[in-house]
Amino acid sequence: MGVGERHPFSLTIFSLSSYTFITVQEMRESSSVTMGRMNILFVCTGNLCRSPLAEGYMRKILADKGLLEVEVSSAGCWAGNGAQVSEGAQKVAEENGFQLSEHRSRPMTPEMVARADIVAAMDEEQREEIVNLAPAEKNKVVLLRSFAPDGTTESSIPDPYGADLDSYRYVFQLIKESVGGLYRHLLASGKLRPSKRR
Repeated sequence: MGVGERHPFSLTIFSLSSYTFITVQEMRESSSVTMGRMNILFVCTGNLCRSPLAEGYMRKILADKGLLEVEVSSAGCWAGNGAQVSEGAQKVAEENGFQLSEHRSRPMTPEMVARADIVAAMDEEQREEIVNLAPAEKNKVVLLRSFAPDGTTESSIPDPYGADLDSYRYVFQLIKESVGGLYRHLLASGKLRPSKRR
């Protein structure tokens, strides 16, 4: 481009724009959680494969459920600025009903971590790097796989960069079930509520 504990999350609201797909939005300006906003940040190594897929799939879930006022973004622990996602990530996204063509990579910053209510990393090395970068925010940093179904043996999500399309599909299945688990956790804990406007 995390196994983490599950923590309570503060609620936040941010209006997302919808196109043919849900595009990446700017991070909210304030770290205040007094306005009831939810901010989810996915982190991987270079922000080219795993975290954009997690971001895009979470946006799809939220859009399908009518929850268009949650901010979702992604970044990389060791990312550069402005690179497009890998070809494999784009292909897998298209196969699953969302697009990543507008995504551009960006490096994670302490400010991004501070603004987020939950920061989901793909592996333990990234989780440790996030905590080192923003130690005061360590309680919000988790492994995305900690939200996978019970009985899951994998504690991390491997990097498919440079691998074949089947490897990307396998990695996306891990991301899909983990992001789905995170969404269900937020619903069960009352941090998200399905929209009445469908």
